[in-house]
Amino acid sequence: MLGIRDFVEVTPAPSGFKTLWKVLDGESISLPLVSSYVYNFVVNWGDGSSNVITTYNDANTVHTYTNGGIYTVEITGTCEGWSFGLSNDLSNSFKILRVLDWGHSSLFNGFKYLEYGFSFCQNLQSIGSGSILSSGTGVTSFLGFCSGCINLHFIPDGLFDNHTNCTTFTNTFNSCANLKFIPKNLFRYNTSISSDAFNSTFRECTGLTSIPTDLFRYNTAISTFAFESTFTGCTSLTSIPEDLFRYNTGVSDTPGLTPGAFNSTFRECTGLTSIPEGLFQYNTGVSDSSFNSTFRECTGLISIPEGLFQYNTGMSDSAFSQTFHGCTSLTSIPVDLFRYNTNISSLAFSSTFNGCTSLTSIPTDLFRYNINISSDAFQSTFQNCTSLSSIPAGLFQYNINISSLAFIATFYGCTSLTSIPTDLFRYNTSISLGAFLYTFYGCTSLTSIPTDLFRYNTSINSSALSYTFYGCTSLTSIPTDLFRYNTSINSSALNYTFYGCTNLTSIPEDLFRYNTNISSLAFTGTFYFCTSLTSIPAGLFQYNTNISSLAFQFTFQNCNNLTSIPAGLFQYNINISSQAFQSTFQGCNDLTSIPTDLFRYNTSISIDAFNGTFAGCTSLTSIPADLFRYNTNINSRAFIATFVSCFSLTSIPADLFRYNTNISSLAFISTFQGCTSLTSIPVDLFRYNTLVTSFDFTFIQCTNLQTIPDYLFRYNTVCVSFVSIFQNCTKLQIKATIFYDTGEQSTRFLNKSVNFTNCFLRYTSAGIESQGTAPDLWNCNFGTGTPIRTGAFGGSGNDSTSISNYASIPSQWK
Repeated sequence: MLGIRDFVEVTPAPSGFKTLWKVLDGESISLPLVSSYVYNFVVNWGDGSSNVITTYNDANTVHTYTNGGIYTVEITGTCEGWSFGLSNDLSNSFKILRVLDWGHSSLFNGFKYLEYGFSFCQNLQSIGSGSILSSGTGVTSFLGFCSGCINLHFIPDGLFDNHTNCTTFTNTFNSCANLKFIPKNLFRYNTSISSDAFNSTFRECTGLTSIPTDLFRYNTAISTFAFESTFTGCTSLTSIPEDLFRYNTGVSDTPGLTPGAFNSTFRECTGLTSIPEGLFQYNTGVSDSSFNSTFRECTGLISIPEGLFQYNTGMSDSAFSQTFHGCTSLTSIPVDLFRYNTNISSLAFSSTFNGCTSLTSIPTDLFRYNINISSDAFQSTFQNCTSLSSIPAGLFQYNINISSLAFIATFYGCTSLTSIPTDLFRYNTSISLGAFLYTFYGCTSLTSIPTDLFRYNTSINSSALSYTFYGCTSLTSIPTDLFRYNTSINSSALNYTFYGCTNLTSIPEDLFRYNTNISSLAFTGTFYFCTSLTSIPAGLFQYNTNISSLAFQFTFQNCNNLTSIPAGLFQYNINISSQAFQSTFQGCNDLTSIPTDLFRYNTSISIDAFNGTFAGCTSLTSIPADLFRYNTNINSRAFIATFVSCFSLTSIPADLFRYNTNISSLAFISTFQGCTSLTSIPVDLFRYNTLVTSFDFTFIQCTNLQTIPDYLFRYNTVCVSFVSIFQNCTKLQIKATIFYDTGEQSTRFLNKSVNFTNCFLRYTSAGIESQGTAPDLWNCNFGTGTPIRTGAFGGSGNDSTSISNYASIPSQWK
């Protein structure tokens, strides 16, 4: 019988650096060596063959296997650099299965470079046991070491023990989705790491369920950007040890730089339900952007400890930007959460609780002690908190220093909010530029606005009230004195302010009575898509005499219940200039007429003056002859799409453009496009517009247009483009003299390259009453010019039935 002395412990023979690979018949593997490092080793390929390698690009670093299978590859000697990631050969990285042994110092001299060492080795299941041997001073960076190793499930304890000079573990195990456990002493001897130390180290390790309390216990030298995204996307993580950062007291931020110390540290940890109150109590050196997105999209988080930031008193700019953004299960906020963060300033609470859709209330004194916050202070703070039904009146009472861009999108998309406290902004008297931009955007349950809401915000100026109540679909009225005291607002001040307020039925006449400084982009889209609005007060803009360019762009667009326009609406706005009335009444479907003197006093307007002004006014039946009589300074792009799709328009006044003699390039593009009830064009409509260079699409799709006058374009001698001008005018009787009189063919287009593409193109002529005659453009002398003829008389609607001289038209013009 054998006794205990008969058993002898067998110590495994020392080996070199051993890895396991899988290949197919005739397939090769390549050792991922790195330039600038020392190599002098023997590689045994596991199939009975071997090679000596002395340089990183030695031809023998590539080995082909005759037979497919699993092979053990062993390296003995010096091999300082190894990186699958730098080799950019994914097919090669997919072949390695395991690291079997990091080697014995008697046979293998260790590594000096392992950045992206096994990056994207997606079939790698194990990285051995024990420590990675070091060459000389060892590896100084494990950047991306095993990033993307989606099948790696285990990290050996002491893996990095020999590399005490390492300074960063950025992305080391990023996206190791099957990793479930981290050894508590993994970084025990890496005491030299400092800035950017654990950036994204375990990011997207979706199988990770816990973190060892002492994981960072010995990394006391870490400083700026220390824990950025360290555990981002660890969706199976359910808890955080309270003392996880207990010994990292040097963690800080670089003023003015982002990201901060704990930027996105636990972002998207959707299984996390709570946070230890003392998690950051020893990290007293954090400042700028420290907690930017720290718990963003932790959708399982149901509460926040009141003292979480109690000891982080040095925080300043962007301190809590997006900290709890998208925490959709969070129902309440502790009143003293920010009690001790008295130094925070600009961008302090930007998107802090954005998207917290279960949040129903806000503590009145939440920001009671944050008296130093300034610009961008509450940008998107409660945006998309869709369950929030009320706001405390004194919420911002103590934040008296906030200035520009203060309340941008603060309550944007708070769809359950029904009212606003009168004194909400009572004490924020220093706010200025862009102060209330998007503040209540999309608050679809909001029914009213307090008269004195902006009573004390007298310093607000440009862009101050743009988009403020955009999409407040339940809003039925606007207080007359809402902007009474905001006398400093100027450019872009009221852009899209009430856009989409579909239940708004009226506008107070004196709404803008005291806003006399507003200028360019003054009322762009202010009442756009207010579909219940039926009338406009005549004196609405009478005191806004300083407005200039882009003044009324889209102002009443798609107010499709608006039936009339006051004649003197723009009477006092005599300084408006370029793009003044672009799409002002576009889509006002119920508008039946236009006052003759609507633009009587706007004599300074110039380029893009009436682009799309009445486009889509489908009930408009007529146009006053003198509508543009006094707008003599308008020039390029003057009437682009002005009356496009005015389906009920039956006629055009002969002198409509009589006095607009300065209009030039692109002036009449699509002006009457799609006016399907228009049957004729008056003689001399463009007689005085001799500087116009293009009539592209002017009457395209005017399907009932039957007659056109002789010489319609005879006097427009500088025009070089008639693209699709009468395209699909299916009933049109084409006139031979539309461009010139008989005998003028030799001079009309001399030395000009004129574009006639699809000029008279149509695919049917059904309903045409009289046969027309095509102008003989093919007989014109273009001299040094070259006409573009494609499809000029093309389409099946042009034939000998609809055009008397169709047989004479050369094929190039069809």
